[in-house]
Amino acid sequence: MPPARTVIRSAAGFSDPSDLSLSVLRDLSVNSISDFDTVLLTEVNWNKKTLGCLSVSLLADNLRVEEATFHLLGSLWDRKSFHAASMWTTINPTQLTISLPDLSAFSFPPGSLCSNYLSSEDLEFEFSQGGQLVPPNLYQATNLSSFCLRSFVHPTSDCYAKVQFLIFPFPLSVLAKNPLYLDENFPGLKLADYEFPLAPAALLSPINDSWGFPLAPAVFPGADWNDSASVPSGIRLRIALSQLLRSPILPEVKANISGLKQRYAQILEKGSRTFRTKFPPMIWPPATTIPATDLPAQGASNANDMDSHDSQNDQTSEHSSDTQYVPSEHSSARSIRRSIAPRTNVEPTDQFSEHNPDQHRSDVELDEQLSDVQSNTSLLRSNLISEIGNRFCIYALFFLTTS
Repeated sequence: MPPARTVIRSAAGFSDPSDLSLSVLRDLSVNSISDFDTVLLTEVNWNKKTLGCLSVSLLADNLRVEEATFHLLGSLWDRKSFHAASMWTTINPTQLTISLPDLSAFSFPPGSLCSNYLSSEDLEFEFSQGGQLVPPNLYQATNLSSFCLRSFVHPTSDCYAKVQFLIFPFPLSVLAKNPLYLDENFPGLKLADYEFPLAPAALLSPINDSWGFPLAPAVFPGADWNDSASVPSGIRLRIALSQLLRSPILPEVKANISGLKQRYAQILEKGSRTFRTKFPPMIWPPATTIPATDLPAQGASNANDMDSHDSQNDQTSEHSSDTQYVPSEHSSARSIRRSIAPRTNVEPTDQFSEHNPDQHRSDVELDEQLSDVQSNTSLLRSNLISEIGNRFCIYALFFLTTS
């Protein structure tokens, strides 16, 4: 049986759930990602390196949550070089040099921690062989090509997360020939991974208080705020944010270009049934244990049907001991003020999830359920045989004593 996932815990980040006032929501409101630095992160000593932030978008009534989105910010690489031998089949040793001065180039669909593809056409990069640049007009002759990157993020604590960058050594137009290329399970080659802070902590934001969630989100209002405006409940906001952070998967990574091409051919032949989804070892806790019938509706779209979905998860995903949160390594606001910079590189953990309440059930879970059914059937059969034996003995005793 696969190991159970560990619930992320925090000393105080998930305590004292409360609503946010109109004044606080105004202070959290932004018009674009470029406003995050001057609105959301004013109290954070950010060094402009890799940072993760959250946002919520409200519907036109400013009362319901339309969607929650993840954002990568800051710079990461300044001319970082990678050996290209596993990515392209070249005769001469080749170096790929990439710069990532602005991580917001990776866009994340609402509700997902897997980014869209970032084409090399939108990147600063170069190939070199023997210290000499390879011009684009010689890419084909040297078995090189343009490529795509994709980032996969998963939380590792209440205020840290890990990003894995995958490289796909094909132009996006070639990649798109596979009908499943947009699937989060679509495999690639590992380029690098890093751990980085999530910010801001609620205490280092316009919230300046605990509100049942360790982080503060940027707010994209659906309409201008006025003094009599309705505001979304804290429950709605926390459910949207928690669902986002409970959604990640681990990417499928192949060792080299040869294995990747073989895998793509298999996917073309057999389709999505060849995917075996893996999940991170850590899982963000559910937002609430309030029954679904007591929760307000999130909004109109599927992304806003999270109230009942998350409530059901609360009742099935973790044991009661998981709701007792204890201090984690990075739980205090002081740790974010001390270091807003990538920590250390950590190799990805290849663990399967025993239970993932926000994804389709895995084959392993179905096998376990079948085993439970068979076990229960065997138990019922044994009980029935035992009951028949007991009754036979009683009847035999009665016959002997009356004859």
